[in-house]
Amino acid sequence: MLFWLDIVALAAYTLIGLEVATDSRKTRFLLDIQPAAPDQTPEVSVIDAARKEERNIREALQSLLAEYQYWGGA
Repeated sequence: MLFWLDIVALAAYTLIGLEVATDSRKTRFLLDIQPAAPDQTPEVSVIDAARKEERNIREALQSLLAEYQYWGGA
């Protein structure tokens, strides 16, 4: 029984490996995706771990906001 399970797992890994090796992905880069219309964009909450970060929290939040604005945020 274990032998057949190994054969199935090997076949699955081989198929996945071939897909990755042949680069059969449809989207190569995130920038290739066209942004959604503003009325179709979902609202997203960002949670950032900030344990003992009193001194650095302002810089961390500004960095997150800059990323948001870079990718087309408000």
